[in-house]
Amino acid sequence: MAKIGQWKSEAAEDAYMQAYASLSKLWTIPSTEFDVETSYGTTHVRQCGSGEGAPLVLVPPVMGNGAVWYPIIERLAAERTVYALDIIGGPGLSVQTAPITGRTDYATWLDETLTALELPYAHVMGYSDGAWRSCMAAVDGSKRIASLLLVEPGGAVGKTPWGVLFKMIRYAIPPSEKNMRKATEWMMPGNVPVDEEIACAKAGLGYKTRSPWPQRLKDEELQAINAPSLLIYGAVSVLGDPELAAERARQQIPHCEVEIYPGANHGLLFQGPDKDAVLDRLLGFARLHEPANLSRAD
Repeated sequence: MAKIGQWKSEAAEDAYMQAYASLSKLWTIPSTEFDVETSYGTTHVRQCGSGEGAPLVLVPPVMGNGAVWYPIIERLAAERTVYALDIIGGPGLSVQTAPITGRTDYATWLDETLTALELPYAHVMGYSDGAWRSCMAAVDGSKRIASLLLVEPGGAVGKTPWGVLFKMIRYAIPPSEKNMRKATEWMMPGNVPVDEEIACAKAGLGYKTRSPWPQRLKDEELQAINAPSLLIYGAVSVLGDPELAAERARQQIPHCEVEIYPGANHGLLFQGPDKDAVLDRLLGFARLHEPANLSRAD
């Protein structure tokens, strides 16, 4: 029988909540937090910003939460309303009550979250593991996705080498702060996470995740994505060959654009000389694909 994610102990949950609260303090703009109901449990949402266009919904990377966007939230929220989600089935303030066993469950969860937020349309932006999860609702035909903004989607489209996966596992055993910092330096050279980020990631290890890990999407799944899609890659990302991923994306996703930034690594959304250019590209793509009719989806 499929199981649901849960905290290993009350002490582990308390430690995470304290770390989460500390990370949340790094946000530089006012926000409102609340929960919405889905078939899989409550989704925790952080809302901020304003604007007339379709809102931006943010899906965080593995072990991330709605607070991890603090380095770029001012830029995003200056143009439109932003909803940052905590993933169902991972560490965060969302509470899972039903199992997630595959793509369809993720698709339903995300679509139900958009419905509960009363969003007829939204630009869905995912980073790393969150980009894979963002694809799910689009594959299953959600009518609420105005565009998909996928930053460093890793193995969702391209292939992640086995050596990379083994190295990730090696850094995770044992799960120490030292290894977390080593992993960050390997994946995102030059990016030094603040203490609040490390503390939150470390505390997140107290959560037992009971949901599937990302898998490479099949050709027919990519072909089913009807939403306009923008994929962003760093040319020297360790997660795979961006040129091969870009070629496959252009061949299989019907309405797709790909941008590869020379010299940029996996952390290009949050660091380095290309960060502002990446944000401009993402927001510009959303503007170009603004729904003409913002009435409620059927």
